[in-house]
Amino acid sequence: MFRAKDKTGEEFFGWLVDVSAFDAHKPAWRIVSQLTNGIVYHPIDPTTLAMQTGILDKHKVEIYGSYSVDGIKSEGGDWVRIMCDESPIEFQINWLKENQWCGWEIGSQDEIEIIGEKK
Repeated sequence: MFRAKDKTGEEFFGWLVDVSAFDAHKPAWRIVSQLTNGIVYHPIDPTTLAMQTGILDKHKVEIYGSYSVDGIKSEGGDWVRIMCDESPIEFQINWLKENQWCGWEIGSQDEIEIIGEKK
């Protein structure tokens, strides 16, 4: 599952597809979502793209990590806070390669919290 925003800032959740093979004149990457009235292909800003990590924060909210495509760097990953020796450490979750995320081993979901964008 992926998350991304379009050029207006509206956020979409769904599967990532490359539609350039069907129409070379349109932006290649889309988020596909299933709605009650059918399947919708949402054009996205690839710099906002993020992928589910399979990790939940302490509030049971899914954490997403930045996911770059076609060499376009994404900054779409969640900013999180982890308490380490009673000091907060904040970082953005980023995709490195298959099944690996940046940061370090996250022991318990009770320790990690999504804090939104870095201030």
